[in-house]
Amino acid sequence: MESLRSSIEGSQPPSKRQKRKTVACRRCHDQKTKCDGEKPCKNCLQSDKTCEYPMRDRKVTVNESYIQQLLAENDRLKRNVNDDESHNGTTEDTNGDDDEKRGDNPLIEKEAWFLPYDPSPIYIGEAAYPQLDAALNTTAQWPSRPQAFLLVNTAFSTIGKCYHLSPSSAVRTTLERAYQDLRSLDQLAVCKLFVLFALGEAYSIRSPLDNTGALPGLHYFARAKTILRVIPERPKIDHIEILVMFALYNSVMNRRHSAFRYIGSAMRLGLTIGLYQNMAERQLPDKAARQRRVRLWWTMYVLDRMMSSKVGYPTLLKDEDVEVDLPTDEGLTDAQKDDFIDADYLTASISLARIAGGIIGSLYSRRKLPDTFSQRVQAIFRKLRDWVEALPPSLQLRQEDASSQVARHIVMLHLSFNQCVVLATRPILLHVFRISNRIGGTTEEISPATLALASTCSHSAGHSYRLLMRSWVNGSFFTLDYLSAQYLFASATILAISSLSNDRNINILDMTGVAISPN
Repeated sequence: MESLRSSIEGSQPPSKRQKRKTVACRRCHDQKTKCDGEKPCKNCLQSDKTCEYPMRDRKVTVNESYIQQLLAENDRLKRNVNDDESHNGTTEDTNGDDDEKRGDNPLIEKEAWFLPYDPSPIYIGEAAYPQLDAALNTTAQWPSRPQAFLLVNTAFSTIGKCYHLSPSSAVRTTLERAYQDLRSLDQLAVCKLFVLFALGEAYSIRSPLDNTGALPGLHYFARAKTILRVIPERPKIDHIEILVMFALYNSVMNRRHSAFRYIGSAMRLGLTIGLYQNMAERQLPDKAARQRRVRLWWTMYVLDRMMSSKVGYPTLLKDEDVEVDLPTDEGLTDAQKDDFIDADYLTASISLARIAGGIIGSLYSRRKLPDTFSQRVQAIFRKLRDWVEALPPSLQLRQEDASSQVARHIVMLHLSFNQCVVLATRPILLHVFRISNRIGGTTEEISPATLALASTCSHSAGHSYRLLMRSWVNGSFFTLDYLSAQYLFASATILAISSLSNDRNINILDMTGVAISPN
């Protein structure tokens, strides 16, 4: 009978065979109960539980020709993607005026600039500088009286010609009191003297560092830091002046982020006491005191803009938020004028710093701007040209000055100008260099305006090189000055790129007299 039933069932058509339900839901499988295979099954429905079935990886039979067809389709799509990328890359390289057709910097990629990134942190405290950590644990002694006056005079005659530090006559009076009765000085005055000692020693060294690797003036700077550990809620102008000098000495130590932090703190404190606004004459009738506030604020403004342009960070304050007047010598006596940085020099530095801040915001930003990149470069270049034409005669570099020694602060002003030109035109130069130096590349399709901007970058770097070389020869090149080293590196990089360029308008090494060894 069983064999007859099997033969009958086997003879039935496939559509009429009873299907075997071999898959149970997870709950029925775990409880080892019979599952009806429905969704949801009867057991889960009665128990008001979620009914889930395991995924089945079915084995299907397909023809080999179908597999070959899928592989061929995959290869064809890969070739199309590669062709598109190659076409886009060629267009980007061959189109010399691509920067004129889009508003982005041609050298800024779509990926974020912080990828790939270095996971190691940037230390800006004592842990970043072991020598400073060691110096903080020692107490710097007062220098001898002649050495102290020498260090203070060196600070005011070097870095003090470029930035406001403090009224020089008041500092010298305080220094004289220190050697008569040290107990008559408060801690703030002592702190200011020690940071001036640090700057003076740093700018009086011409030889390399000693075997210990400690920077000149580091022990004085450490002593000043231990004195000014906490800023009061209502700071004095002296507190802010000290922070500015802290920033300048950190630049000497090549601690750019620490310098940027100190100048940012100084500007914040300046905002709290209203340095960014004019003070009425009835509130402060002393013109010298008012000019001290004005010069201190604009010094912080210049340093903030210049340091931001060096590290690529946004500026702290917008220009429209600043309401204070520009520095002036009007109403000051000759003795009071000698107390401060020259008004014309600081005004020129302010205008140049304002342009430098605009370079970062318009050329090195990822914001979408209405003008093309080349148009923005030309607009900044016009501002720089106007700045040169507006310079007073006392700050100009004349052709006859080539054989004579020019004051260092005037040279530094023109080096800052050249650096702004390099910063504005460097993307154009690198873009032209990439086009002209590819295999079979040519600059014929690049517009004359673009080539002129690239050539301007090379010529500005060459001018900076000549100024720095002349400073080295006449002894006014300070070994530990951060800006001098930064300008030297930037100009050398541009001249090295120019030496490799196939375009004669860009390769100007014969004009600068630079000798590059093939080794």
